[in-house]
Amino acid sequence: MSVPTVLSNSTRYLSAGAYIDAEFRDAVIDELLGDRHRAVAPSHGRTDARTVLMHCLRARRVTVARDAVISLLLLLGLGLDFGITAGLLISMVPLALLSRRSVQANTVLRVFMIVWAALVVLGLILQVMALLAFQALTSAFAVGAPAAALGVVRPGYVMLMFALLTAIAYWVFQYIQLSTTFDFGRPHTTPQESVPAQRDWYIDQAQWGNLALYGGEDPFVGSGETHQTWSIVVELDRKPPTPGAAAGERRNATIDPADLHAFIRERLEQMRTGVLNERESIARLTVSDHLTAPGTLHRGGGGHPLLGPDGMPRFTLDPASIDAVKRNPQGAMRYYQRVTVGAEGPPIVTDSGTLVVPSSDRETDISAYIHLAVEGRMMYTQCLIMALPPCRRSFHVIDVLPALSPIAVVGKALAALRLRLFEEVLFAPVRLVRSVFEQNRQQRPDRFLAYPYGARASVRELGAEREPTSFMQVLDIDKYSKLISQRLNEAVLDYLEAHDIDTTSYRQQAIVNYGAWVSGGTVNGPIAAGHQAQATQQGAS
Repeated sequence: MSVPTVLSNSTRYLSAGAYIDAEFRDAVIDELLGDRHRAVAPSHGRTDARTVLMHCLRARRVTVARDAVISLLLLLGLGLDFGITAGLLISMVPLALLSRRSVQANTVLRVFMIVWAALVVLGLILQVMALLAFQALTSAFAVGAPAAALGVVRPGYVMLMFALLTAIAYWVFQYIQLSTTFDFGRPHTTPQESVPAQRDWYIDQAQWGNLALYGGEDPFVGSGETHQTWSIVVELDRKPPTPGAAAGERRNATIDPADLHAFIRERLEQMRTGVLNERESIARLTVSDHLTAPGTLHRGGGGHPLLGPDGMPRFTLDPASIDAVKRNPQGAMRYYQRVTVGAEGPPIVTDSGTLVVPSSDRETDISAYIHLAVEGRMMYTQCLIMALPPCRRSFHVIDVLPALSPIAVVGKALAALRLRLFEEVLFAPVRLVRSVFEQNRQQRPDRFLAYPYGARASVRELGAEREPTSFMQVLDIDKYSKLISQRLNEAVLDYLEAHDIDTTSYRQQAIVNYGAWVSGGTVNGPIAAGHQAQATQQGAS
């Protein structure tokens, strides 16, 4: 039995999205259940993928019932009045396609559909005018009038009207449910849908694991778009400059990557726990292990070490294995420290305890991935800053619905439906047949020498906007990118200097976001900062 819990904002929005956006719902189900041997992408922003999946399955179950009713009505219409029903369905094609995102994104295709739809509407208007004219002509004859009236009310029209009303009733019902189900801060009971127990447990646990097997080109699946990348290389065997030392003098020197990572993690966590003033703490900052590897695994004769005894891909590694990956950067698996800054901000309170502004959620989750490699007597420092945009705006309607009257909720449902009404009626039989085939699909990885176990997308990514929706979100991404980068650079420099390693080259390379970065030491010569900036040095006069 599910225990009521308070959902995070991202989980609320994405769970509501299961009932609002059919494409999102189907994508989530396909990612998590389409292949029950597939790894699960990491969850960001405190998004609970299992809760979202359960709502997607519930929404699909209700949708299948709706599609069955609509398909039955259309079948009756075709059987009783094939010509009229088929003609009406064909005329709905451009209106249905106009609601598809792929058509809306293609300008040429969109214009073509609009012209087609306009011609269809014009044809329907002319048809109605012809029927009205026919009625007017036959109304003069007492015997012909009832027959003409009955000729207008055809079974095809009736069945299609009932199908449209079924789709409208479904949306009104869903919006009424949404107005009471996902209130902010209210304990929520997750619906329990039919999922194999082993897969249910795997999804619930794997989303929080430290190992991500990726199935596409993105090794940071689930983290959003790349905002910034930078890297610095430094020689480990170069002695610090000393008066009278020979130029290019070398020595044997090395560092332990695992020890360096531990030092950097401590310094980064101090941004949350080591502040003198509690208000300066970055409360939503967390530092965790992140290992990433290609998800296509070759089983071979004795299986693969990244597959568990049950044949499922592993989602976590033990500390000893993690340290081994840190010290072997040329292997197929790569280690990163993942620094995540959540979007939820604490409330602002005066010294006297008066609330100025309540807590807020800007919904943009920022992740910094830090990779350190010691190879060939060199040390490589790499940092990638990635950001997850907010959940789709259409999902935010759940914050508005609870304050509306029932009539206003119905109006919101009809406004959201619009052209989608024709798509839901026209493609109901297709969706019904597809759902039957998808539920009966099975995979057999043991039949293949290599099998794609990798995750392709996270639930949070599938329901996100394409980019930040406000300028403040852009500024937050930039701010935390620089805070983390600066803290990382200072920590690396402190560590290198404590081990008597020359940091001159590191300082020269430390340029972040087109800005000059200088920390301590002495820099001789010109300095330029900014895009396309230049600096020259004039000879002494």
